[in-house]
Amino acid sequence: MSRKMIVCAALLFFFALSLRGFGQEGPPTPANTLTLELKNMDILDVLKILSEKGNLNIVAESDVKGRVTLFLEGVKVMDVLDIIVESNNLAYVKERNLIRVMKEGKYEQLFGTKFHDRSQLKVFKLSHVNAKDASTALTHLKTKGGKMVVDQRMNTLIVIDAPGAIRRMKKALKEIDLPLTTEVFDLRFTTPGVVEKAVKPILSPQARISSDPQTNKLIITDTRQNLERAREMISQYDLKPHTQTEIFTLNYADYKKIGAKIAKELTKGVGRVHADEKTSKLIVTDLPEPLKSIREIIKALDEKTREVLIEAKIIQISLSDEHKMGVNWEALTSRLNRMELKGRFNILGESESGVRATTGVLSEHGYTGMLELLETVGETKLLSTPRLTALDNQEARILVGSKIPYKTIETREQDGVIHTYEKVIMVDVGVKLYVTPRINEKGFILMKIKPEVSSVTSFTDGIPIVETSQTETSVLVKDGVTIVIAGLIKDERIKTVKKVPILGSIPLLGIPFRSTQEKLVKTELVIFLTPHIISGDVSTEEQYKLEQER
Repeated sequence: MSRKMIVCAALLFFFALSLRGFGQEGPPTPANTLTLELKNMDILDVLKILSEKGNLNIVAESDVKGRVTLFLEGVKVMDVLDIIVESNNLAYVKERNLIRVMKEGKYEQLFGTKFHDRSQLKVFKLSHVNAKDASTALTHLKTKGGKMVVDQRMNTLIVIDAPGAIRRMKKALKEIDLPLTTEVFDLRFTTPGVVEKAVKPILSPQARISSDPQTNKLIITDTRQNLERAREMISQYDLKPHTQTEIFTLNYADYKKIGAKIAKELTKGVGRVHADEKTSKLIVTDLPEPLKSIREIIKALDEKTREVLIEAKIIQISLSDEHKMGVNWEALTSRLNRMELKGRFNILGESESGVRATTGVLSEHGYTGMLELLETVGETKLLSTPRLTALDNQEARILVGSKIPYKTIETREQDGVIHTYEKVIMVDVGVKLYVTPRINEKGFILMKIKPEVSSVTSFTDGIPIVETSQTETSVLVKDGVTIVIAGLIKDERIKTVKKVPILGSIPLLGIPFRSTQEKLVKTELVIFLTPHIISGDVSTEEQYKLEQER
């Protein structure tokens, strides 16, 4: 918008205001106020009353119609007229000593603006602050329909808005449009970047701030009042004795992990943390305010770590021909009402046939009943009953199987001579179970279970080829409830040697007196896992005994 257009708009705006006679009435006095009680009275009669009581010359155009109901006391005559025209969609124009009342639409045709648009135009000439910066600072004071125009050449701000908004802007400009002063602050202990970040929120929008890291100086340009506030804040940040050092003794948490988290909370350029490995202590130096939050963080993280005692029972079932495809767990659990079947998941891929594992939750006294049912499927044998303790959210590992050794050849060059070494490598084969317990606040345990089934299928150059299948599932159980993992099927080769006593033991000559029989037996492993939450106040053995007594 050009300056010429702005001036023309302003003149037209003031001309329209002058026609309406804004601001020509004085304060309310008994001489120019009215008390009216009108009920459904014709508007022409009401205008006649106003003309007589207010000593006004009022002319109503022929299309002015309507009825008025008013109950007013001690109101200015012109305010009564405003109320009447606004409530009946009318308008009026003051022409010398004559007030002409018309329809609102006709007023808009004549003057290009609505009669009830109470906007005012105000030009603010700024002496110190930049007009563009001032408009940014005053934007939040503008009404929805208000307009603000910046004249950079004249450093003026032209505002068209409601009277209340203009009054607020005028008051705000008195605090903003102040002479600016530049001050250089020499920092002794802290760095300019730290102070600059802290001081910026208290400065005015037109303020300028820069830093010189080489000389450790901070340059601020702002009003004198804001500079005094900045000076006080800088003195607090740049006072070495103001920093505090506190030593925290960690009882449970890892000092390295806690130290890394605390380092992110320190005041940049001021705070520092040192972790002492021998004593598991953290030495933290920082300003008092950040130290408060650091203290709370360490208190929350250095809690007593809860543990989970996992009691496992691993049972092997030699499957009969009737159940060579595995135990039908749906049918079995229907006979045992103390077991809740949670779901099935694949040990092998979807395209492979064979192992499909099943998880379930067994009630407290359902273990004996489950064993009795398994006896009907095949011969059962308890392989092992391991008990292990795992920290909260830490992985525990159970292996049911064996270690297969094989040799490899390694070569190393030393002083120009190549040396050859034999190295024995052990491979775990069988059923591995990885369990990660996670204790929630309500005493339940989320058991993340990852079973893995592996077996040696063949050997290549003496190196075993291991086939492995694995999957993962999660089960939420209460403390002391047993989880059942079934469906872990594998083939086991059993070699049986029969021989005649004494004669069968003779080398070479005893061959006719002994025979070797090898058969393939299909077995299924069933794993029972019972987690117990350990508080850490007593030993693992004592905790286990307490659980057994319950």
